[in-house]
Amino acid sequence: MLDEALLAAQQATLSGAAVSYGGADGAHARRRELDHVQRVKAAFAAGEFVPHFQPQIDLAAGCISGFEVLARWQARGRGVQLPEVFLSAFEIAECLQDLDLAIVDQACAHLRRWLDSGLAVPRLLCNLSRATIGQAGFLAAVDRVLARHLVPSHGIGFELTESHLLREPVRARALLDALRARGIYLALDDFGTGYSNLLALHDWPVDCIKVDRSFVRAVDTDSRSQDLLHLVLGMSRSLGCAVVCEGVETESHLAWLSAAGNSYLQGWYFAEALSPDLVPRLAPLFVRDAGLGKTPCQRARSLAARIHDAVGVLPPA
Repeated sequence: MLDEALLAAQQATLSGAAVSYGGADGAHARRRELDHVQRVKAAFAAGEFVPHFQPQIDLAAGCISGFEVLARWQARGRGVQLPEVFLSAFEIAECLQDLDLAIVDQACAHLRRWLDSGLAVPRLLCNLSRATIGQAGFLAAVDRVLARHLVPSHGIGFELTESHLLREPVRARALLDALRARGIYLALDDFGTGYSNLLALHDWPVDCIKVDRSFVRAVDTDSRSQDLLHLVLGMSRSLGCAVVCEGVETESHLAWLSAAGNSYLQGWYFAEALSPDLVPRLAPLFVRDAGLGKTPCQRARSLAARIHDAVGVLPPA
């Protein structure tokens, strides 16, 4: 699929169909783009794309309640690369679904090893692209991955954005229902952006919504962000839906969200996405009341400090 997409792109360039690149400068830009896609193709074939794991915190329980699984490129000679470096290449090559499934497969392989070693690892949440949601064989592929690694379906979950779901709502609804029937946890990601609206909490069969970091970033200063979060928290409670706030980076973020009654947090205040070898170091924090303190805020600070000690990073300034 990558080869076919590259060939089509190259043919379009030669025929002048790539109208967004004009003149000599445009040709050079297109060549650089195609070279980058070729590098990504080779790296994917070489197994350089791997999952990293960012902890999610349950303030009420005082523990790590799950991990978001995030794709990273371990580029030889250049270190770990973030998605903004490579996702566009996968989109150009029309093979984001291949990346999604590779990350799901590797995450399940890690989960199986951790479970076999006696670690009670909480749920792993993997991201799904629009291409994957629309792929006819996706459910069968998930079933094969779970069977191959002997992973219980409740051990994983998927994060999907509403904008992706709305592109093919009938197929998306059938997919969500089928995943729920398998016992797989579902989260509506990037809530508050794009098409997202409060009706989504009722329309889509999800277990959790994740408030976009753009609202969390300003929650301690911006009244509109605060109003949105109060609305989301109130409606989610009435529907029995959990809310995870992403992008928690500062003490003031933590204080406001804790005071507002939000229980689930994720962000660099606690940890960035961690390589698989660091996850077992967090095992003592998978149990309830691992974070010490009488209040949710105190427990969160305790958990953050213990995470930083375990993985060897400095706490946020």
